[in-house]
Amino acid sequence: MKRLYRTVAKRIHPDLTSDREDRAKRQQLMSLANEAYELGDEMQLAKILTEYDHSPEAVQGEGPGVELVRVIRRISQMRSRLAEMEAELQELLRSDLFQLKSRLDEAQEIGRDVLQEMIAKVDEQIKQARERLKKPKTNGEQRFS
Repeated sequence: MKRLYRTVAKRIHPDLTSDREDRAKRQQLMSLANEAYELGDEMQLAKILTEYDHSPEAVQGEGPGVELVRVIRRISQMRSRLAEMEAELQELLRSDLFQLKSRLDEAQEIGRDVLQEMIAKVDEQIKQARERLKKPKTNGEQRFS
């Protein structure tokens, strides 16, 4: 774990660049690496290193060929992020909260006010509970207050 952390630090440390944007990115990655190391998360450290090694910022040099590699890597990053976002969206669409919202929207479309229905149901339950409390207790019953 310590060896991996040192490898990550040697590769992404912010002091290894003079470019302002690259330095900011490296500071963010170094912060994540420090956190992963403190938590003992070796997989996260490996992920940080892999992502950096495949990032556009890791490509050194100038010229059209190098710039093409950077662009290809940026496209790959965007595709990965889009896939992550799609997975997050699918997870949200399967959530109980979204299912509830969908049902409420459907009810509203056909003119039902579900909130008013719920209020009426609770009011009826309160009314029934009060009536039960007013009834005198009989021999076998116990009333709790």
